[in-house]
Amino acid sequence: MSPYRGVILLALGVIILGTLPLILKLLVKVIDPVTLSSVRFLGAGVLLSVMARGDVIEDLRRTIEQKRLRYLILTASGLTFNYVFFVWGLKFLSPSSVHIVLQVAPFLVLAGGVVFFREPLTMRLGLGALLLAVGSGLFFNQRLNEMVFGTYLTIGITIALVSACGWAVFFLTQKMLHGHMRSRTIMFYTCIAGGLALLPLATPSQLHLLDSRLIIFLILSTLGTAIAYTSISSATRQVTTTTMGLALAMIPLVTVVDMALFANLIDGLYPENLNVLAIFGALLVVAGITIGTTRAHGPSEQEA
Repeated sequence: MSPYRGVILLALGVIILGTLPLILKLLVKVIDPVTLSSVRFLGAGVLLSVMARGDVIEDLRRTIEQKRLRYLILTASGLTFNYVFFVWGLKFLSPSSVHIVLQVAPFLVLAGGVVFFREPLTMRLGLGALLLAVGSGLFFNQRLNEMVFGTYLTIGITIALVSACGWAVFFLTQKMLHGHMRSRTIMFYTCIAGGLALLPLATPSQLHLLDSRLIIFLILSTLGTAIAYTSISSATRQVTTTTMGLALAMIPLVTVVDMALFANLIDGLYPENLNVLAIFGALLVVAGITIGTTRAHGPSEQEA
């Protein structure tokens, strides 16, 4: 298999995940986070069912036999919290800001690896965490006066941190399913379970409030969810850990660049007007993620 295929799939997934927050920012102004997440989950689940086909039954049977069903439930719960709180955070913060805060998630994953899988605590992790903290502070330097309890900024950051915790739970528990379920079937059950769990709390009538442009955005966000995760999952088998870590660290920069390019062109988005310190902070965040989450040796982790 061509080595370039993995790079292309990885780049596709990163671009989609970096661009999705702009679309979701527009949608969450009309649809509440629970309804939006439910639609995205169920739509992605339908698409993934076509890709997984008969594997879904076989993998579920194997998972139940191996007494791993609880991990599948935790995986679905983690990603559900991640999706809902990520979109909720967009009501308070810009897409770039939410993604910067969300970069704490890989460090939570590594901390979980140290606690639950007895993985070594390295200097790279400490240096990466330091760069992440400094970079995040610089990114928000223009809003330091809002760093007080109860402001939109602090509420948004808190919500985004909960989203990051959800993603860490998702990543750590789905790791326990490897060898028992394929990546596409893990995502299928995760999306279907999350969508059905949120459905009683959703308000489908809000979908009637969408104009034709937002309907297209909703479809794109659903397609993007399935395509991005599937692309990244496939890429993990073909690229090195270093390449994977660097590419995923670029996601917030993709969002920053997209905001700079499209905020003035799309109704409902507003330019962030980041200063030099904020841009430098975003670069430090990327450097911190790259250093802290990339191992010098060893196999790559598989994404869902």
